[in-house]
Amino acid sequence: RIIDSESKPLITLEKTLNLAMDNIRQSVHNLYDTSIDLYLQLKMLTESFEFCDIFLEYNVEEIYNSQIKYAIIAIVKEALSNIIKHSNATKVNVSMIEHPAFYQLIIYDNGSKLCSGETTGIGLK
Repeated sequence: RIIDSESKPLITLEKTLNLAMDNIRQSVHNLYDTSIDLYLQLKMLTESFEFCDIFLEYNVEEIYNSQIKYAIIAIVKEALSNIIKHSNATKVNVSMIEHPAFYQLIIYDNGSKLCSGETTGIGLK
């Protein structure tokens, strides 16, 4: 494609606008990631858990890494799902605790493992 002198400013403007839009998208994405309220997400998960009584202990100042937040949420979801499927629990405790060098997530239920014979999953045997 041949670029004449009249279209050069338009091409430069297009490149500048594309770069600006990319920067805006990245900024909005970063704001969304840091805006995830881990406590609120865990509270919503535990409040919607109806299988048995559940208690949430949350002692964390702030987690800034969004990947850690997503991982914690996914772990809690999976654990609660497994409690429903594989336990006869009557009480569940979910504890999220911040220590000086690490975060500690403890999910405990008072149930026992239920064996239903044949299993198709890769979880508990």
